[in-house]
Amino acid sequence: MSTNDPTGRSVCIHAVAVSPPFRKRGVASALMRNYVERMQTEPDVDRLLLICHDDLVQFYEQCGFKYVGKSHVVHGARAWFEMCLEISTSTAPQSISPEVFAALKKPAPQHPQRYLDSFSSLSAVRDSSGLNAHDLICPRVGCGSIILKCGVADLAIPSPEPQLPPELPRLPDPWTGLNANHEEWWLITPSPMSFENVSFSKPTQSQGGSSTPIKYLGCAECDLGPLGWCKATGGEFWLAPSRVGYKV
Repeated sequence: MSTNDPTGRSVCIHAVAVSPPFRKRGVASALMRNYVERMQTEPDVDRLLLICHDDLVQFYEQCGFKYVGKSHVVHGARAWFEMCLEISTSTAPQSISPEVFAALKKPAPQHPQRYLDSFSSLSAVRDSSGLNAHDLICPRVGCGSIILKCGVADLAIPSPEPQLPPELPRLPDPWTGLNANHEEWWLITPSPMSFENVSFSKPTQSQGGSSTPIKYLGCAECDLGPLGWCKATGGEFWLAPSRVGYKV
């Protein structure tokens, strides 16, 4: 999918992207149906091809694609699966309906989330295995992008714990400290592929006594941060329990 063949008759689709406030409204399905409809008018296109993770197979099947099988592509920790839609045999999809356009005009739904101080203790946000019991999401109201899925991170105490350099911006209230009143952090290993959505700052010198430069973690959707940190060498990634939201 990384090479363009000007004489090819297959179109490779990278992804369908929908801004977070407009998700769960049928927008992605409508966009895909509209794209397929336009491709059906292209005489030089025979098929649409894509690869996706297992949680999106059903979505693409609903858009007319057929499951081909597991892909040989290796990128990240999760497996990829091939999907195909033959233009010559596909049924004509519906156009974008007025209901979808009306949905786009509705106010964005609020993401159901809680903050750490609303739980009785840190143990209340852990499952029976000791891992995070909820999706960890961006705490900014109106964003709520999923940063880490549930069942990925464990609580641990980093040594030494970093301190915020004074030039970095602070989060809006109530997040007054990097990890206020808590020694334990959410620990994610072994690679950034464990995250659903995260951004990294440029390496900076830690204020906590370590000689190894660190990077600060933030929300890749709205750039809110820092929400955590990691050493520039990678391997261990830390999120502050008091600086993320908990999807419930």
